[in-house]
Amino acid sequence: MKIKKIVLFTMLLAILLAVSMTTASATTHNITAAEYNGNVDSLQAFIDTTVDSGDTLSFVDDITFNKSLKLNKSLTIEGNGNTIAGYYDSTKNYTNVEFGLNIQASDITINGLKMTNFIGAIGEQNKNNSNIIISNTEITASRSGIYLLGNDITISNNTIKNIFGDSFDSFQYGGYGITLGEVNGPYTDILIANNTVSGAKYGIANYASNTTIANNTVTDNRRDGIANNYNTVNVNITGNIIANNTRYGISNGVGSTNPGPINTLISNNTISNNTIGINSFVDADIRVNNVTGNSIKQINATNNSLNNIPLYELIENLTNTVANLTNNITDLTNVVSNLTNNIDDLNRTVVAQDVTIGELNSTVNELNRTVVAQDVTIGELNSTVNELNRTVVAQDVTIGELNSTVNELNRTVVAQDVTIGELNSTVNELNRTVVAQDVTIGELNSTVNELNNTITTQNGTINNLEDRLAALEAALTEVDKTPVKAEAKIAISKANGTYNKTVRLNATLTDSSGKAIVGETVNFYLNGKSIGNNITNSKGIAYLTYTVKKTGKLNITAKFLGNSEYNAVNKNSTLTVPKYAGIKIKNVKQGSGKTVIFHVVLRSVGPDSSTFKVNLKIPKGFKVTKVWFKNKNMKATYNKKTGLATLNLKNFGATKEHTTCMIITTKASKAGTYSFKPTVTTTKGLTVLSNNKITYKVK
Repeated sequence: MKIKKIVLFTMLLAILLAVSMTTASATTHNITAAEYNGNVDSLQAFIDTTVDSGDTLSFVDDITFNKSLKLNKSLTIEGNGNTIAGYYDSTKNYTNVEFGLNIQASDITINGLKMTNFIGAIGEQNKNNSNIIISNTEITASRSGIYLLGNDITISNNTIKNIFGDSFDSFQYGGYGITLGEVNGPYTDILIANNTVSGAKYGIANYASNTTIANNTVTDNRRDGIANNYNTVNVNITGNIIANNTRYGISNGVGSTNPGPINTLISNNTISNNTIGINSFVDADIRVNNVTGNSIKQINATNNSLNNIPLYELIENLTNTVANLTNNITDLTNVVSNLTNNIDDLNRTVVAQDVTIGELNSTVNELNRTVVAQDVTIGELNSTVNELNRTVVAQDVTIGELNSTVNELNRTVVAQDVTIGELNSTVNELNRTVVAQDVTIGELNSTVNELNNTITTQNGTINNLEDRLAALEAALTEVDKTPVKAEAKIAISKANGTYNKTVRLNATLTDSSGKAIVGETVNFYLNGKSIGNNITNSKGIAYLTYTVKKTGKLNITAKFLGNSEYNAVNKNSTLTVPKYAGIKIKNVKQGSGKTVIFHVVLRSVGPDSSTFKVNLKIPKGFKVTKVWFKNKNMKATYNKKTGLATLNLKNFGATKEHTTCMIITTKASKAGTYSFKPTVTTTKGLTVLSNNKITYKVK
């Protein structure tokens, strides 16, 4: 025990020394929406050219990504509770894997982020990196949560929900909440602890060895809660709460080839309300789990060894064995007593047999003692294994806490360095100010002397100007002889237009008597910006056909720049364009059999926002199990009495063209062919450009 304490202290001291050595050169860079919102190319260039390995990127605002960001250096990402909104569009067919944060280096820490609307939120592709830490991060409304290929990985205290992808679409591991390693990959030494995963296809999928999956809450997933598959070794699944998953609470070795997972421990889990609680296709150590309320079977582990029997059953079996041996000893004692009663007539014959019986009794007693000792040893070994399992989990948690402490110390030191630098800058600035004021006083004295000299000089200048004034009066006499240009008049008519349609603007150019000025160029402007020009005809009229791209009361201007005969002139008027909000609706079905998911996808295409409702009538014979939506500013409801699923949209399209989606999960109870098409409660200025009908057949 003393040696363990010394080793632990030495490791902690080494970590603190490494932190103190690297902190001095590490820099924290604030990432702001003003500089990088919707501009990942600029942020990528900043990382590639300015950020050093070991630096921290601190997100101080919510921000939008328009593409994947490559983390190609050892970095710390601090989210500070801010949100990175992604660019996933459900109307597009993505054929390549893309991650919002694409890990391409070792020694990367991601902490305190919120991520939403990504193809894949955090992951790496075709890489084998190590020492990756992801903590205190929330991932929602994406096709994949966390997908890592590497060693020495810690994923802790994260929330992952509403992962709506499917592993059978073009994106591998779509619908997976947390995925570690790949099929038959070489990855090892993983800790997945204290995470909450829901609304995915697979909650946690493990393909790595030496993995601990501890104290997670995994619920309401569309297939399995926790899956440990293919040829993993030494996987410990312990202390998890697993409930309400459609297929298995825990699956071990599903789809695996020989030998499959080896040395898997499944213990101390609480598993309820799944189809099958634990389904193990290969040998595993399954013990002391609380498995209840699963619809078909609590534990399906027919190919497993005795270790699958809970510990209390082992103790009961051993107790019965001891009782049977005790009864056997009693029976043997009775036999010996009976033989003793009959040896009077056989003393000479059975002397040798008495000796043999005594030796046999000694052997039996020795065997009994051996059996009892082995029973005790088995119990002690079981207790030792359980204690070792608890120690490993506790050490994993302690290491995660130490990593968090080290990261916090790094941030504190960096903040103190920044504060000291700012104070030094302030002192230097004050010193420069004092010096500058001394210089200024000297310059003011010089300026007073200079002004006195200037006054003397200006008195002489005034005399010279009086002489020049006489010469100018003579020049003005010549200017009066220059001919004067005629006045021109221009008029532009008010106009009414429709968004994205053409409108004709008219301007008339005449002289002061109303006579048309022919063959001159008239320029047209909208809100101060040039939109084109044309030549006046025989009636002095210039026309311009313009495609309207704005709404409201718009200022239009006609301008004549003048020529050798006429002066320049311009005139303003108004182009009135009513409000226009256009939306496109794409309806998509997903699923097979009696379970089907309907997606109602809305995209704004007009310049104005609108507030409206979208209703989808669910036919009788369908049971709605879930209604949810992508945007937290929207609201989706379902009325069981009317069978209406309703999406309420407020100021949709207010800031820019964007997309939202209502997703409805149903279960059919009646065969037939059904049609689905939502209706829109329109408001003034709202135009529905497309809304397709879909059909679904239930056999």
